[in-house]
Amino acid sequence: MNAVTDAKKKGFEMKGASVYVNLEPCSHTGKTSPCSDLLINEKVAKVFIGMKDPYEKVNGKGIKKLRTAGIEVKSGILENECKELNKFFIKFVTQKLPYVSLKIAQSLDGKIALNNFKSQWITGEASRKYVHQLRSEYDVVLIGRNTAKYDNPSLSVRDVRGRTPYRIVIDKDSSFWKI
Repeated sequence: MNAVTDAKKKGFEMKGASVYVNLEPCSHTGKTSPCSDLLINEKVAKVFIGMKDPYEKVNGKGIKKLRTAGIEVKSGILENECKELNKFFIKFVTQKLPYVSLKIAQSLDGKIALNNFKSQWITGEASRKYVHQLRSEYDVVLIGRNTAKYDNPSLSVRDVRGRTPYRIVIDKDSSFWKI
């Protein structure tokens, strides 16, 4: 919907256009009206789709709606790349679970910190930049109580562009945190 609105603001004609999307246009009303209806109403000629939407309210219905309206549809374009791009969404709608990754930095001798809890960089610049990229893509970063207490990391996104995730601390002794 945003792409169509932006294109029209910039003076582009949607009638007869070819549209490229990474995920099948929805066919149900949620936070917005169905994108498949929008493309039909705009009279686009072709829609190139990366992958079929696995969400039960869509799952092929958007493709069917477009084809029924006479729009040429090709799907499966760079499908593996689109699955990677949509992996968080896919995990949630197919398994009702969040997508979780584990990241740990440790020294060659298996340590994650010095005994005196003094902070030490144990990874290189490339690794830190990769971690910042991951942070920009995730909603939450989870750390343990001792990491929060002794290191108090900001867990913000600094080395790449993106939004900073929420920080959650695991603590079996909730009295540690004064709210």
